Amino acid sequence: MVIYLADEARRSEAEVRVEELYPNVPFRIEIEIAVNVQTHTRGGSTLSRQSTGQRCTTGFVVRDRSTNRVGVVTAGHCEDATRNYSGVDGSSYPMSRGQWNMTASYDLAFFWTAHEAPGEFYAMSGTTPRSLEGWRSVSETSETSWYNTGSYLCHYGVASGTQSCGEVIDKTAEPVVMERTASGQLINRGCGRPGASYVACGPNFVQVEKVAKPGQVALQCVPGDSGGPWFAYGNAYGIAKSCSYTNASDPSTVKYAYYTPIIRINDLDLTLWYGGTIVDGYAR
Repeated sequence: MVIYLADEARRSEAEVRVEELYPNVPFRIEIEIAVNVQTHTRGGSTLSRQSTGQRCTTGFVVRDRSTNRVGVVTAGHCEDATRNYSGVDGSSYPMSRGQWNMTASYDLAFFWTAHEAPGEFYAMSGTTPRSLEGWRSVSETSETSWYNTGSYLCHYGVASGTQSCGEVIDKTAEPVVMERTASGQLINRGCGRPGASYVACGPNFVQVEKVAKPGQVALQCVPGDSGGPWFAYGNAYGIAKSCSYTNASDPSTVKYAYYTPIIRINDLDLTLWYGGTIVDGYAR
């Protein structure tokens, strides 16, 4: 077991406490120096690649059960060990990637930093954040059939720039993820890690179709929306994986979108964070 501290002076106290709570369990203590700044990390914000500025969107604020770190979950294909976070409230700082993976079942990554992180997410650009109230499982989600209307869910992505919505049509979707090579050829990348052996996407994702309803913006999605929150009101449903569109620069040309069900954050030993005390990036 590894215990992370931000202050060497707390090492002795931590050693005594860990030995009391976990007798006979081997452990080591590592010191990570961090700056504690009163800014706020939220879902629905920007994670930018430091070298190119290429964007992803943060999904929901989560806590790592194994370390008690608090950060955000986003898409696993939002690569890099460090990305820059920027929020509507003016927050701007680097975030470090913790555990992540891309498998036949999910596409998720955990990023964290030593900042305040309320249990909130942005559902629309330029609005006040929305409090996270709960989550919904795939079994609680309806899909379209001849006798049933699918759940009407919304997502937010920093690239499309607005809350947009659609209807769930398949709860066991197997998305085909295409990638253009340097020579311009389109290939099926599958659901595995970049550069690794090909892994076909399993029937573990949720597919949403563009459906217009009064008072709601019909589904929009472009590159940069990956990792963003899928939700209904204050309830988390999933993390944006991919979308099918005819024009990568026009979010209105999307027809379908896919997300990783939120319950899959358990595979990374993460749990949703609804707010609480955080010291140097760790829940207390």
